[in-house]
Parts: sequence; structure tokens; C-alpha cells
Amino acid sequence: MAPVWIVHRSARTRAALARLAGLGAEAEVGAPGDACFERGDAPRVIVLGLADDLEAELEFAHRHALRHP
Repeated sequence: MAPVWIVHRSARTRAALARLAGLGAEAEVGAPGDACFERGDAPRVIVLGLADDLEAELEFAHRHALRHP
């Protein structure tokens, strides 16, 4: 699994966050509900971008807190 997860609803924002962090293929990039985050080991870092309605992001945080304490 990638050492860094970048999570945001907007593909454009995810790409910008990856560029700002200087990350390439080593980052797992996706939306809060994407299946790519359901497999593998815990990342070292999760960059979680927030949108207007926080429901998807809160659900993501709760779901992965149980899997990766």
C-alpha cells in the first residue's frame, strides 16, 4: 500500500494536493468512498481534504480509524 493517501472528492483538488506534496505514483489518490482505500496496509500519512458537506469525510475517518488505529 502507498505510504500516503490523498483523499478528496474533487479529482482536480487531489491532483493539486499530490503536486504540492511532491508525490507521484507512491501516493494512493481517491475520493472518500473509493475502493482503493479498502485493501492493504495502513498508510503512514492520510491527507484528508474537506468539502462543504463533511458527511463523506467523517464516514471515511470513522471507517478507517477502526481498521488502522
